[in-house]
Amino acid sequence: MLISMWIVKDWMKNYEMDAVITHGEQDVKGFRLFSSYEEVSQHFIYAGQMRHFFPSAASGHIVLMHRNDIIQIKNADFVQVINQLMACFEFYEAWNTRLMIAACSQTPEQDITDLCREVIGPVQVIDLKMNLVAFTRGYQIGEVNPIWDNYIQNKSLSLQLIKALKEDEFLKRYSAVNHMYRFLAPAASPYVYGIMDSLFDEAGGLIGQIIYAYDHEITEKDIHIARMVSFAFHSVRGRKWEDYNHDISASILQEGLDQGSISRDHLKRLQIIQGITDADTFILCSICDPGKTADHLQDSVAQRIRRELDHGIVFPYKEYVLVCLKNDASLNRNLQRLIQDCKDLHMRIGKSYEIRDLSLIRHYFQQTVDSLLRGHGADQTLCDFRTIALETLMGAENNIYKRCCAHPAASALRGYDALHGSELTRTLHLFLKYNCSYLQTADMLHVHRNTVFSRIQKIRDLFQINLEDPDEREYLLVSLLVP
Repeated sequence: MLISMWIVKDWMKNYEMDAVITHGEQDVKGFRLFSSYEEVSQHFIYAGQMRHFFPSAASGHIVLMHRNDIIQIKNADFVQVINQLMACFEFYEAWNTRLMIAACSQTPEQDITDLCREVIGPVQVIDLKMNLVAFTRGYQIGEVNPIWDNYIQNKSLSLQLIKALKEDEFLKRYSAVNHMYRFLAPAASPYVYGIMDSLFDEAGGLIGQIIYAYDHEITEKDIHIARMVSFAFHSVRGRKWEDYNHDISASILQEGLDQGSISRDHLKRLQIIQGITDADTFILCSICDPGKTADHLQDSVAQRIRRELDHGIVFPYKEYVLVCLKNDASLNRNLQRLIQDCKDLHMRIGKSYEIRDLSLIRHYFQQTVDSLLRGHGADQTLCDFRTIALETLMGAENNIYKRCCAHPAASALRGYDALHGSELTRTLHLFLKYNCSYLQTADMLHVHRNTVFSRIQKIRDLFQINLEDPDEREYLLVSLLVP
C-alpha cells in the first residue's frame, strides 16, 4: 500500500499548516521520526520539529518531509500530530486490504465499488455499451446527478440523457482508452467533476470504464486514492474468481522470489486468500523440462497441473513451473499426482525442504534448483533436496540459506528447548561430537549417564531421527553448528 503527501495533507487538513508539495509521488510506504544519524529513504515521510531538520531554527513548528515535499504544521502538539499520521497510514492500509479482499470475492466489481463510498463517493463501472456493471450502493435517486439516476432506474443511460451529454467530455472519452483522465460534465450537476480509468480484458482489449464522480475540483489526493481503487479493479479484469485467487497468490510469492522477502501486508493477504495460518507449512516444487519448454507451453503445463491438484499455487517462473503445496493431509496425494503428470510430460521435479516462513521462499526455490542440478530420488522424475542437503549446507555461504538447508530437526530442537527450558540441543550436539558416547556426554554435561540416555531417547521419539545412520549423524552435527 503506497500513499502520497497529498493524501497526508488532506488527512491533516484540520491543522493550521503551510505545504509545499511539488512532486507528491505516490510511493510512500510509511513514516519515521527524523534523525540526522539515519540514512534517509526515498519511500518514507520523516517527521520532526523544525529544529530537528534545521538546528538553527527558532520555530517549534512540526515538519513532515518526503524528498523535497514539506508540510509545516503550526501550533500543534507533536505527539498528537504523530498519532494522526499513524492513524492515516493505518486507515489506508486497512482500507486497501479490504479492497484487495473484495477483488477476490464472487462479485468483485460490486464489492469494490461499495467500499468507495466511505473514501471517495459515487463510483460506477460501465461496459462499452454504456451498460451498468456496478455502482456504489446507498445513494438515492436525486442525491447524485441525472446520470446516476438513470443507471439506478434503467441500468443504462436513456437516449434523452445521452443527447444532453453529447458535448460533454464524458461521452467523448467513454469509448477511448483512459488513464486517470479528468473530465468535466456540466449536465451531471452537482457532481460535475470526474475521473475516468479504463478496464481491459486478458488480451489487453478495452472492455469498460471506471467512473469516479466528485462535487469538487479534482485534487492530486483524489487521483492517488482513485489509483488504489483502480488497482483493485485491474486485478480482477474479468477473470474467473478461481483463476484470480491463483493469480494474486502467485504474484505475492513472486514478490518473495524477485525481492528476497514478502511484506507483512502481502503475507496477510495471501493468508486470507488461501485460507492459511501462521502455523501452516509448505513444500515448494520446481518443474522443468530438460528440453527447455517454451514460455507459452509453460502456461499450458501450469494449467494442467493446477487442474489435477486438490489445492496449491501453480505459476510459471523463469524457465520453471512452480508448485507451492500446503503440508497437510493431502500433500502426499498431491505429490503423487504431480509426479505422474511430470512423468507423462517427461519433466523433472525439484522438491524443497518444508517451508515454515514463506517470506524465505527465494531460498527454498534455490533448494529446488540445486535438487534439479545435483539431486536424485526414487526415480528420475522427483529430485529431493534431502539427498544433497549436507553437501549444499557445507558449501553454502549465505547464512540464511545455511539455516534453510540445515537438518529440520536442528531448528525443531532449538524451538523445543526455548519452549520447555530443556537442553536437548546441547545434549545431542555433545553426543554426536563424542561419537555417541553416553559416558563422555554425561561428563561434559555434569549429569548422570542415564540422564543422557533418557534425553537421546526422547530426541529419537520426538524428531524421528536415525542416529544409527552415519550420514544422518554427520548432517545433524554440521546443522547444529549453523548459527
